[in-house]
Amino acid sequence: MLISEYRGTFDGQYHTITINMVRSENDAAIVQSLYGAVRNLIVKGDIAISAKYAAAVAAHTYENAQIDNIQSYINVSSTIEGDGTHGGIVAVNESGVYINNCLFAGTMRGSMTTCCGGIVGWSSSTSRINNCLQIGDIQVSTDGSNTFSRNSGNAVIVNSYYLTPFGSVEGAAKKTSGDQMASGELCYLLNEGSTVRLVWRQNLGEDAYPVPDKNHKAVVKNEDGIYTNEEINTPDGSKENPFVVKTADDLSNLINLLVSGRMNYVV
Repeated sequence: MLISEYRGTFDGQYHTITINMVRSENDAAIVQSLYGAVRNLIVKGDIAISAKYAAAVAAHTYENAQIDNIQSYINVSSTIEGDGTHGGIVAVNESGVYINNCLFAGTMRGSMTTCCGGIVGWSSSTSRINNCLQIGDIQVSTDGSNTFSRNSGNAVIVNSYYLTPFGSVEGAAKKTSGDQMASGELCYLLNEGSTVRLVWRQNLGEDAYPVPDKNHKAVVKNEDGIYTNEEINTPDGSKENPFVVKTADDLSNLINLLVSGRMNYVV
């Protein structure tokens, strides 16, 4: 599957696309050139490539494309010698991309391949990587490679975590651990402690790490400081159950929650 150009908004509604590509030419991803938005999607499968630019979602992004809530479990097998510029989510950001709440938990293999990125293979323009998790098993050369995005001077990393460093690591990136992931702490941190914006979820005791998937359970921190899947009272903006604003992100998200045509209550 390779869509040559996409300019709309593709909402996968948390369904899975499984890809199986064998490429001797550049570009292997769901979309070759992405100008629009892709969100709420699980990507699995295999890419065997002897050229450059393999990724889960897009080989190239343009004009501040937006990629939200993606789970990438692709397995890239590369036989190119030297620069591969493969990425867990995007291969090359040509003219801006926003990557929000995305997970790369796939693999990259290729003993002769260099110059890859855990999330973005190369950033020609600013890559904004927010609330992302990179835990891929990457076994290509670390020469010229980066844990999140090559050409890291063009990468803005906010509240994003990695398990194992791969090549260079951006200073703003944060290291996590298996214990932190399994306990629910990392899920809580990826949501920035918000009880309103619960993008990252995890079935504690079942999931080894959090995922940006509404079909999993919310993680909250109880009064004892323990992370739990206990049911929480979701605010609906009524007088009895007002919306709760604790953080700047909660305030930014409030406009998406307000119910038109009635009084909305906020605390």
